[in-house]
Order: sequence, then C-alpha cells, then structure tokens
Amino acid sequence: LFTVKENFTATTKKPTVSVSDTSVGGSLGIRGLSPILAFDKTAGGVPKILMDGGGLQFKTGTLDAEGDVDVVILNNGNVGIGVTGPATKLDVVGADNGDTMRVANTGTYGGTISFNQGTANTSIGYIGSLRAFEGNGSGDNGVGLFSRDRISFYTNSSTPDVTITSVGDIEILTNEASIRLRSSGSANWTS
Repeated sequence: LFTVKENFTATTKKPTVSVSDTSVGGSLGIRGLSPILAFDKTAGGVPKILMDGGGLQFKTGTLDAEGDVDVVILNNGNVGIGVTGPATKLDVVGADNGDTMRVANTGTYGGTISFNQGTANTSIGYIGSLRAFEGNGSGDNGVGLFSRDRISFYTNSSTPDVTITSVGDIEILTNEASIRLRSSGSANWTS
C-alpha cells in the first residue's frame, strides 16, 4: 500500500494506492499535454469507478475553480447532461434553441431510438430510420410500433386526438374506425 497524506481507513479492503485528506478532500492531479487515465484490466476483470453512494460529476474547471457540471451521474443511476439534477435515467438539457440530442450511427441507413419492454429487450417501437432498424435500404424514416395494435397522438389530454390503427385506419377525436378516415368534428376538404 502506497499512501499519500493520511491512511485510508474508510473500508476494510485497502487500495493499492491511497490519496487521502479528510479535512479538505483528497485530490489526484495528472498533468501533461493530453493527460490520460487508463484502466488496463487483466484476464476477465471489469474496470470500476466506485462512487461511495454520492454520485459523480464531470466538470469544466480546474482544482482552483471547478467550473460548471457538464455530466452528472447520481447515486440512483440517473445521468444528466447539461443538468445537475436529472429526473430520469437520461436527462439532456440544452442551453440554446436547436438540437438538444442527436442520434446517429456510422452505417448507411441512419439511426434510431428503440423502445424496449423489460430486461428481455422485447422491442415495442422506435423513432427514426426503419432502414437502420431493419438493416436494409427498403424502409422509411418515421415512428413505428411492433406487436401493438395502434399508435396514438395526444395534446393536453389523456384522450388521443389522432390514432392510426393496426390496419391503417385514421381516427381523429373518435374511437370508431369503421371507415378509412373518420372525424368527430367538422372537416374541410381541399384538393
């Protein structure tokens, strides 16, 4: 055990190298043109960062001025980008108008966001390129569902404003799709 400043007494299992300062907080500096922190695992090991139940922050600053939080991982596993208190498993907040998140891949057919059910990864839907989802060039871009009978769009209500059924009927403010397009309000048709 190589110890700097104080003995590491927080746990029964002792680290190989310890940097400990319980009065102001231990710090480890790596300085150079492009500093690297590398984990060189052996055999079937898995590198780990242990957060002691307190979460983890990636900041823009230095030891003198820590700066803003760019990325945070809370102790409940929520990840925030551009936000210090993420409310969901991934919370992304942009500072300006425009794109807040980009989904892409290096393949030919674009990217998708896939929605899965449970740990078995049962796919129930996606947003993005169907060509990327299926891995071929015949699909379209858009929104899709799998193993479900309809897709609905809502605005300020738990009742769907527009529903597309599994057979392609479009329901507007109604649940009666006995015809291809049905609306419960007035309609204005132009050609």
